[in-house]
Amino acid sequence: MENDIYNLSLKRDKKLVNCDLEIYSWFEADVFYYYGPALEMVGYGNTMNEAEKSFDYMLNDLTKNSSGNKNLLKELVRLGWTKHVNQSLVVKPTTDYLLKNNEDFKYLISRTNIELSKFNRTVNFFL
Repeated sequence: MENDIYNLSLKRDKKLVNCDLEIYSWFEADVFYYYGPALEMVGYGNTMNEAEKSFDYMLNDLTKNSSGNKNLLKELVRLGWTKHVNQSLVVKPTTDYLLKNNEDFKYLISRTNIELSKFNRTVNFFL
């Protein structure tokens, strides 16, 4: 669901976020792409598996370097995520929000010269 609110469960003084993200993948110019617009993050490689691993590496790098401080939460808010009033919940941006506010995503969706696949993927990270 686009307006899902995700509980953040405490684990070792950190809040664990477990959520489903929309992922878009495509093949172009001999390169596979794996894109999560809610994080403005794209992985790429010679195979779809390599593209997914590239995405995972960047996600891990973002969350590892930001965990334990407020930088990751600030970045998520910049990307359109919102904090729930009790501060223990987070809401990802809707597809409509992303289409209005993310030019790269808007361009990708408008392209007719590529075969775009869309699916959901669960990701976990600490705040």
